Order: sequence, then structure tokens, then C-alpha cells
Amino acid sequence: MEKSLAEREKDETIFFSTGIYRELDRDIVGVGSLRVRLSSLLFRHLTGEIPNLQAELNAKYSETKNELDKLGQARSTARQQKKYLMDVGTKFERIAEAAVDGYVRCWNLVCLARTNIR
Repeated sequence: MEKSLAEREKDETIFFSTGIYRELDRDIVGVGSLRVRLSSLLFRHLTGEIPNLQAELNAKYSETKNELDKLGQARSTARQQKKYLMDVGTKFERIAEAAVDGYVRCWNLVCLARTNIR
């Protein structure tokens, strides 16, 4: 049978009023006192950790944003995805064709010159 909150508190008071427990300071015994102390401990812990958490979240946000930027523009629709795949396929075809033809091409912005190695 479950006791009501008032009955539990009454039993707790009686228990801590007998034997060796009656010598203990009333501020350190019982569920109510434990609740207050744990709340205070949790508050101190959180106030110390929240600035660290904020810094960690900001770093993860920046890291994720950089990773997304590397992926380029979003390709949410099937049409955008097909266009992207066609562009990649076309670039690959040009590179493969140049390799078969014996051309060396530099595909980045630093080197745009085309050299014939035949």
C-alpha cells in the first residue's frame, strides 16, 4: 500500500527523531533537505558547464557549416540532382577523353593551360 506524501514525511520525521539520528542536524536529514541540496548542487554544476556547452555548440555549428559549404548548393529536387549528376558526368567524360587523346589538362583555376604531350 502506498503512503501519501504527508504520511511519508511524518514517518521520516519520527525515524530521524529516534536513536542516533536525533543528534544529526535537521538541515541534513530527510527527503526535503536532500532535494534542496541536490538542487543547489545541480544549479552550481549547470552554471559552470553552460558556458563550455555554448562554446562546444558554436564550434560544432561552424564545423558543420563548413562541411555543408564544401558540398555546394543544395540539390533538393530530382531535377537539381539530375543536373548535378549530368555536370559531374560531363566533366568526367571530358577528362577521360583528354586522357585517351594524350592531352594533359589542369582542371583547377590555377592552371587553365592545355598541353599536348604527343
